[in-house]
Amino acid sequence: MRLLIVLLVGCSYTPSFRDCDVACSNDMHCPTGFTCGPEGLCRTSGIAPSCDGILDARADIDAPPGTHYCAGAPTQCDVLVDNMTSCGTQMGCTWTATSCAFTENCSNHLPNTDCDGTGGCQTYVVQPYCRYISGYCSGSTKATCEGHTNCALQGGCSGVAKPCGQLSTQNACQAQLGCTWK
Repeated sequence: MRLLIVLLVGCSYTPSFRDCDVACSNDMHCPTGFTCGPEGLCRTSGIAPSCDGILDARADIDAPPGTHYCAGAPTQCDVLVDNMTSCGTQMGCTWTATSCAFTENCSNHLPNTDCDGTGGCQTYVVQPYCRYISGYCSGSTKATCEGHTNCALQGGCSGVAKPCGQLSTQNACQAQLGCTWK
C-alpha cells in the first residue's frame, strides 16, 4: 500500500509558471489561466506592467551577484516582415518568400459598376462577368503591396521570438534584437 502511495505521489507533476515565462503566438500556446500578450509572452490575466519590466526585475533578483544575464523583450517576428536578414538572425523566427496576393473574389461582383468599382476587378466585355485585373497586385514590401486595394503581402517573417531571459550567452543575447546583456 505504501509503495502505491509513493508511486501516485511521485507521478503527479504539476508545473508552475510565472507571468512572462512562456513564449506564445496565440492563447492556445499558453498554460491554463494565461493569455498571449502583445509581447508574445503568456500573461497572467489582470497584470498591467510590460514583460520588459517584469523580466528585468526578475533577472536582477534571481541572478547571483556578479553574474550576467540577458534582459529585455525580443523584437517579435511579425515586426520584421520586410527584413529577411533580421528575421533569419532572430531566434524563433522563420522567413518565407513573400508575394503580393489578391484577396478579393471578383466573381462575387456584378459586371459594370459594382465590378469596376472594386479594386483589382474589371468587367470582361465579351462575356459580361467580373474578373481579376492581371498584375494588379504587385510590390515586394508590405507598404507597396498593400497600397493597392484588396492586396496583401503573404509570407515574410513569422514565428515567436525566443524570450531574452531564455538566452544564456552574451553572443546569443546580443544577436537577438530587443535583448541586452547585463
